[in-house]
Amino acid sequence: MASPGPFNPYAPPGDMGAPGSPMGFEGFGVWQQEGKAVLYANSGRLPNRCASCNGPGQHRVHKTFYWHEPWLYVLILGGVLIYAIVAQFARKSASVEYWLCDEHRKKRTLGLVLAWVGFLVGFVLMFVAAGAGSGALLGLAFVGMLVPPIVGGLMARMVNAKRITDVEVWLDAGAPFVASLPTSPRMGQVGPYGGYGGQPGPMMGQGYQPPPRW
Repeated sequence: MASPGPFNPYAPPGDMGAPGSPMGFEGFGVWQQEGKAVLYANSGRLPNRCASCNGPGQHRVHKTFYWHEPWLYVLILGGVLIYAIVAQFARKSASVEYWLCDEHRKKRTLGLVLAWVGFLVGFVLMFVAAGAGSGALLGLAFVGMLVPPIVGGLMARMVNAKRITDVEVWLDAGAPFVASLPTSPRMGQVGPYGGYGGQPGPMMGQGYQPPPRW
């Protein structure tokens, strides 16, 4: 096996290697804390391992997560519309790239298909039931529009946002994957501001101050 070339401090930190290879991309700006996978919102990237089982990552998934403070759900008592309007302005978002193995990608795809097909079938049955004046068929249509999307959504959810701040993104992922992450951001890599070493430790909600340039 050929020996690796000399380390290039000016090389981009996003070199991900071959998906699933033993020497593949190990992530940067990401760590485990309180049983969750945590990464920096602007610079962190997850390793290319399955976010569910920690197997070789073979399929890349781009997803935008949304999160708001849990207390906002109380607004539903005042009306769904009020909650939807407030949540739209109060929520935070984060685009995250994670990986899945073949098995969990198939499970995710099956869940998405079940959710959409079930909803569409129920939607069509609702019009058929309205035309036929059948209460039983209308109830079946309602169940079809409600149950398959819930079941399919749970099947397809491999990663879920538990908290999003201006600095960090907290993700609920598979236990084996979370356990494989370091307990603090990995050191020794080229940082997002061009210096050596990762950003120093979990910031506990405080903003990160970049090192001075020279």
